[in-house]
Amino acid sequence: MKRLVFLYLLYTGGIALLHAMPIAPQALTDSIHATLKTYDLPEITVRSSKIKRNADRFIMQVTPSSGKNGIELLKEAPGVWLSDKGISINGASGAKVYINGQEVRLEGELLHFRLQSLQSADIQRIEILPFSGAEKDANAQGGAVYILLRKPKQKGWQGHFSLMSTTGHSAQQYQPNGSWHAHWDKWDWYASASITWKPEDASDWNEDRIYRQTGKQFQSTGARKQTSDYETFRSGIIFSPDTLNTFGLEVECFRHSSDNPSHSRDAISNRHETVYSHGNYHQKSDYDMTSVNFSYQHRLSHSCSTLKILADYTGKHAKGKNRYNILRQAGDYKKDTLYRSQTKADYRIINADVSWNSKSFQTGAKYTQTYTDNTSAYEGFRSGATWTPLPDFGYTRDYREQIAAWYAQYTFTRRKWTVKAGLRLEYTHTSNRENNVNQRYFDWFPHMDVSYAFDPLQHWMLAGQYGKYIERPAFAALNPNRTQTSDYSYQIGNPWLKPTYINRFSLTLIYKYRYTLTIGGNLHKNLIREFTKQDEANPDIAYVTYENHHRENHWFVAISAPWQPTGWLNLTANFIGSRQDIYMNPEEERQSHWLYFIRAQAECFLPWDLSLEMKYSGTSRLHSGNSEINPYHTADIRLQKKFNQGKWILTLGIDNLFDRSSGYACHTEDYERDIHIHTASQGRTWKIGIAWNFGKGKQAKKTEVEKGKFSQRNRLAD
Repeated sequence: MKRLVFLYLLYTGGIALLHAMPIAPQALTDSIHATLKTYDLPEITVRSSKIKRNADRFIMQVTPSSGKNGIELLKEAPGVWLSDKGISINGASGAKVYINGQEVRLEGELLHFRLQSLQSADIQRIEILPFSGAEKDANAQGGAVYILLRKPKQKGWQGHFSLMSTTGHSAQQYQPNGSWHAHWDKWDWYASASITWKPEDASDWNEDRIYRQTGKQFQSTGARKQTSDYETFRSGIIFSPDTLNTFGLEVECFRHSSDNPSHSRDAISNRHETVYSHGNYHQKSDYDMTSVNFSYQHRLSHSCSTLKILADYTGKHAKGKNRYNILRQAGDYKKDTLYRSQTKADYRIINADVSWNSKSFQTGAKYTQTYTDNTSAYEGFRSGATWTPLPDFGYTRDYREQIAAWYAQYTFTRRKWTVKAGLRLEYTHTSNRENNVNQRYFDWFPHMDVSYAFDPLQHWMLAGQYGKYIERPAFAALNPNRTQTSDYSYQIGNPWLKPTYINRFSLTLIYKYRYTLTIGGNLHKNLIREFTKQDEANPDIAYVTYENHHRENHWFVAISAPWQPTGWLNLTANFIGSRQDIYMNPEEERQSHWLYFIRAQAECFLPWDLSLEMKYSGTSRLHSGNSEINPYHTADIRLQKKFNQGKWILTLGIDNLFDRSSGYACHTEDYERDIHIHTASQGRTWKIGIAWNFGKGKQAKKTEVEKGKFSQRNRLAD
């Protein structure tokens, strides 16, 4: 085929040349005899960098046949760091996630499972915004992650199904998920379902204490074997009667259950005696959550303006049953204690959102009401075979919150400058009927993005950003529910937490859209941190709660350097260095720590549709309150094979290749705690998965119901 194309081009080009000459073609053929030769041109494969940087965001293109889920893709994004509690960008936690412009109002384990259900076959690109604009909620202090899905089929349907299994020593997880989208004339219907089943996830820990009092020793060991089940279903329908109006309705359902039996053995001794404790704990919890979302969008025919009306309702019902049995022994002394607790929690969130958007100006108003009703009852077992209430441990909480907001944002470009300036106003009213506490406060949150291009092609750019944000405490952190982990340790919430205010700013130098150097700061007031304390009744008992730090400032530098030395090799390196200044109380001196975060990745494209990927992640020692998290380094490796032009993808891999585990230390007035934890699902695990993409029809734009951007539901995470 290549030879025929070459001959044809040579022939047509020669005829054109002859007609342009002053002599006749016949005379030329009489004097020139040409010999034609053909050459095979080698195939050339061009791979562009999949990560680029614009004025206010990173843009990461996703290869549909990469066979990765949303969590794995976000781990490759510049400056993005994932943890059990959420997503941070350039060291700032609390980033919000949006899928096709719709906020995923989940966090923690719920957010993790939701992102896992997305596959590279569904995702077109991911955009990382280090700073959220004024149009987003003021508690989007950690920036934003936009996930834009691929276009489905027009007058047809498309689907995706995958199954991933994760196994390791004492760990099993299976995750089937599927999605489907169809389009008929003026109607679109989409649905997705995902199940994450963990039949086994064992963990063990040990704790040593160093007492400042000589002659006193403490040692504790424990183990847990967790099982859990998480299910999610999502379905929506879109009706577009004409090109100017769109109506949408979507329903999401979540169900989660977990069973956490555990045991601990503790020994505390002084010069005179040793007290042994053996505890058995059975903690079972489950919840159901349903969300209904309505949207209406009207595009003005005479301009590029759009009117949007969004409304949604979210309801969550959670319950837990805990049973604790502790046996204490010291010489001839023996005491057996048995008690139980039951918790119930109901959450209801109602939200309304009206906005008007044009090419350069945005404005809108939002209102939300949040209702939470929580109860917890404790009972102790008496020798007479009766359960006796323990009112000192139980609680009842009736919490109400109302937030009204208005915002405006304007964007303009002048020659080499681009400026986006916005202001958000919020009024908040909270009440706790149980404690007769009422709070009313009014806040304003300015935001600004400024970028300057040094050359017409924007190979060199400078971008500056500033924003003020708020972080309201999660409902789980407010609940004074006591969760026992051993006879000498437990965790409990703090209903008196204040919101955190953050001032963020940065300056970024950008080269060729994707090489960046960023310096900046995140200044926190009343930062919410976990804190370890000693129980007043028994100082040998340590508990973890939440407190507000007076001030905590993070000064950072971030570097992103993607590199493609050859067509078959992609290299990516991200580094964040930070200085952490902590002022726990106004009268205390500053505590300073140097931190670093590193992520490096190499992706090799091999023959026979094979690809090999290697990753490294590392963090320094981290500091929170009077606790420290040990340095943590992991390496992952993954091999993928594509079949039938990428419609089938087989994945094999090993995570945490060297089986690294985590640990932390706590500093209290009487002793130092050193705790080492090994969780099977976070240790060395083997992964095997298969994905199948199918469909029928022509390519068209994908539509989904748009949801309000209010993020109250993020706080529902347990």
